[in-house]
Amino acid sequence: MGGAVSNITVVPIGAERASVEAVKESFRAFRGEQAECFLAADRHKLLGVIEASFGDFHEFDHLVRNVFEMRRSRTERFSVDLTSESV
Repeated sequence: MGGAVSNITVVPIGAERASVEAVKESFRAFRGEQAECFLAADRHKLLGVIEASFGDFHEFDHLVRNVFEMRRSRTERFSVDLTSESV
């Protein structure tokens, strides 16, 4: 809690472009209320914290999507810069 968004690094995984695109799409469609936990009690706590902090899932989902896109874009630009320098 209280960490800086700038400390988030998004690293796409998957050997094939389709895998990376599928991961990106899953973040674009992120819905916090669909969270799954091993223990039902953990899920209940998690959803309660989100609702108490954001009021509803719409705001939370919007924030998560925006943070992911912002940090993903930054990470991809950084990766392209590194690749360009080594050529």
